[in-house]
Amino acid sequence: MSSTRRAGIIIAIFLFEIIWNAGWNRTLSQGSPATQQGDAEASAGSPEDQAVLDALDQVAKHDDIAWMPLNHAIEAVYVKNGLNLYVNWNALSSVGVDKKMLVVVSGGTEKLSQLLDDLISATHCDKLGYVVIDGVVVISTRGDIADMQRRGEPYLRPLSSPGLAMTRLDHVLPRVQLPNVPLSECIKFVRDLWGLDIRVRWPILEAAGISRQAPINLDYHDMKISTLLDFLLDEAGDGKLGYVARGGTVTISTIDDLRTTMRPPSTQP
Repeated sequence: MSSTRRAGIIIAIFLFEIIWNAGWNRTLSQGSPATQQGDAEASAGSPEDQAVLDALDQVAKHDDIAWMPLNHAIEAVYVKNGLNLYVNWNALSSVGVDKKMLVVVSGGTEKLSQLLDDLISATHCDKLGYVVIDGVVVISTRGDIADMQRRGEPYLRPLSSPGLAMTRLDHVLPRVQLPNVPLSECIKFVRDLWGLDIRVRWPILEAAGISRQAPINLDYHDMKISTLLDFLLDEAGDGKLGYVARGGTVTISTIDDLRTTMRPPSTQP
């Protein structure tokens, strides 16, 4: 990777461990749809989800948020409380919520879940909520959250098989920052850094209206590469993209294309 390419991607890695799971779980935890925010009540989920739900039950660390842009306010919550937060800004924009809109939230001793409630309430939009996915708090519209529950994760497990690629996808990155980096560069970075054979069916993506230059903005800590790919593809493709891991290869395309052209491993001749 060239120095220019590296300059566009900031990543700090101090420690990593390999986690091997028998299955790839993506647990969606959401509260009553009648509430504005979702309240993130837990069903039985992954250890990552449970850790986040426990954190949401603790007293929040924050100062007064006084006429602060929404994206900066969310970043402040992330920095002070150590939560992994993902915001589907495209979905928020579709209901009139702009990342630069000014919000006001008073400081106090409320739980972190209440702080998220207050932050969402400050947008004056009753269509927003949040959900816990793979140890990440996802803020979006309730409609988008319902779509995520319906379509599941971008990783297409029935079409995949265990192997080197799956093992490497379970590596944990202590910190990843992708500030406005093109999709193609994000994928190349993951490929080069971890030695993954990632094959992208770019003609299929481009036919679906997904550009190689689609900007990605992610900032996470203690996250598996597989989870990073989930959110990277969700941001770029708005639910259209998926990937299959077989042997040492990861194939990225639209979910429709993968389901049409790749048979389950058990049916291969």
